[in-house]
Amino acid sequence: MERNLRLYPLYQVGVAAMFWVPVFFLYFSSVATVEQVLWLEAIYYAAVVILEVPSGYFSDVVGRRTTLIASAVALCLAYTLFAATASFGWFVVAQLCLALGMALRSGTDSALLYESLDAVDRTAEMSRIEGRAMSWAFVTSAGASVVGGLLASFDARAAYLASAIGVVLAFVIATLFTEPKRQPAEHPGKQLRACTQALRDRTTGWLALFVVLMIVFNHIPWELTQPYVALAFPAQSGFAPTPTIVGSVGAAGMLIAAYVSRRAASIRAKLGQWPTLLIAMATQGLVIATLGFVHPVLCVVLTLRSSPRALMVPVLNAAIHARVADSNRATFLSMLSLAGRLAFSLTLVAASQAIADPAELSAPGLRRLAVFGAAMLAVCLLIFGAVAMRERRAAADSEKPASL
Repeated sequence: MERNLRLYPLYQVGVAAMFWVPVFFLYFSSVATVEQVLWLEAIYYAAVVILEVPSGYFSDVVGRRTTLIASAVALCLAYTLFAATASFGWFVVAQLCLALGMALRSGTDSALLYESLDAVDRTAEMSRIEGRAMSWAFVTSAGASVVGGLLASFDARAAYLASAIGVVLAFVIATLFTEPKRQPAEHPGKQLRACTQALRDRTTGWLALFVVLMIVFNHIPWELTQPYVALAFPAQSGFAPTPTIVGSVGAAGMLIAAYVSRRAASIRAKLGQWPTLLIAMATQGLVIATLGFVHPVLCVVLTLRSSPRALMVPVLNAAIHARVADSNRATFLSMLSLAGRLAFSLTLVAASQAIADPAELSAPGLRRLAVFGAAMLAVCLLIFGAVAMRERRAAADSEKPASL
C-alpha cells in the first residue's frame, strides 16, 4: 500500500496532462457551429450521466486498479480520435470515449487513495496527501495549458496527440498499483439502497448537495473562458491570440490552484469545514460574475477559476470517504458526479437555446449566461451559509455540559 501512496501523485500527473484544455472549444468551433459545440458538450455530460453509476459499481466489484487501467485506455482512444478526425459525427464518438474514461476514473482514484491509507492506518492524512497530489496535477496542467496553447497556434490536433502521450503514463502507473483490500460489493439494488441511506444523515446529505451544485458552477467558467478571451482579444491582421492567452490564463490559474490545494488541509483546520467550502463557492461566484463584463484586464480574475475546486476537493473527499462504507464508496461518489453532470448537461442544453445567435456567442449573450449563473450561485451561497451556521450551533450545543 505504501507504493500506492508514492505512485498516486504520479498517476494524477499523467491524467492531468490535458494539453487540449485551452483549445477544445475553439477546435470544435472550427468544424461546427456554437450550437453544435454546446450539443457536443451536452452529449458528453449526458454520456457521463449514463455511465457514471455503472462505472462506480464496476469499480466496487472489479477493483480500483482494473478500473483505472480501463479509464486510461478509453481516454487514449478519445484523444486519438479527436486528433485523427475532424467531423461532428466522429467528435460525438470521441466525446463518448472521453465520457467513459472520465466516468471510470471518477471517484475510483480517490477511493484507491483512501483505502490504501486505511490499510496502513493513515486515513487522517487524506486531506494532506490528496491536496499534495492535486498540487502536482495542477502544476502539470499549468505546463500543459501553456504548451497546448502554443501547439494549437500551429495545429489544435497536436494538443490532443500530446494528451494521448500523457495518458499513457497514467496507464503505466495504474498497472503498478496494488489493489487495496475492501469489503465485497453487494447486489446493484442493495448497493444503490445503501448509498441512498447514507444521504439520510443530515451532514452527508448537505455535503452531497454541495458537491452536485459545485460541479455545475465549476464547469461554467470551464466552458466560457475561451469564447470570453476571443471577445476580449479579437484577431488582428489574421493573427488570433486566443489560444496563447487562454493557455497563459489557464497556466496561471493552475499554479494558483496548486498552491491552494496544498493549503486546503491547513485552511480547513483553521476555519472549519463549512467556512472553507463557502469560500470556495464565493470565489467561483466572483469568476462567473466576471464573465459578464468583457475586458482584457478582467482575464486576471479568470485565473481563479480552478482555485475553488482545489480548495474544496481535499476537504470534501476526506469528509465523505469517512462517512461511506468502502464496499460502495465508488458507487456513492459516482452517484454525486452523475447528479452534477446531469444538472450541467441540462444547463448546457438550456444555454444553447438562450443565445441569440446559434452560430456565434456575442458579448450580450455571454453576459446573459454569466448573470444567470452568478444569480443561481448567490442563492446557493445563502442557503449553505445558513446550513453552516446551523451546523456550528449544533456542534456548540453538543459541547455544552449537561445541566445538573
